[in-house]
Amino acid sequence: MSEPSDPKLDYSVGYGRPPTNSRFKPGQSGNPAGRRKGQPNARDLVMREAARLVKVKRGDEVETVTKHEVVVRQLWQMAMQGDLVAMRLLFSVMNSDAPAAGEGTPEDETAKLSLPARPDDDAIRRMLARFQHLQSDGETP
Repeated sequence: MSEPSDPKLDYSVGYGRPPTNSRFKPGQSGNPAGRRKGQPNARDLVMREAARLVKVKRGDEVETVTKHEVVVRQLWQMAMQGDLVAMRLLFSVMNSDAPAAGEGTPEDETAKLSLPARPDDDAIRRMLARFQHLQSDGETP
């Protein structure tokens, strides 16, 4: 009769197969000094800070607004002073198709899909109409 084999002896150690005594125990983390559950990540911290209220002097008035609103106001000021990067950023935000948080129902969003033509589309149509005379009727370029 042969003795029952010890499971520890049958286990081969190699790449991706650590020794059984050094494996993580159930519930044990591989990064015990890492971020704990419930700790805010960077995005949460930025959003929390953006929602904080600050006092801003506007003319003779002092008003309380969020930091997020202050940044948007400064971005508009930069764009009005000719900063092209600020202009591009504002136009991309204004033209984004992403719905605002909590805005409307899905049916309302479907109705918004038929957006009016953008000014660029009209300019392209006008340019094509100007060059229409260059196209010949029977010939291909």
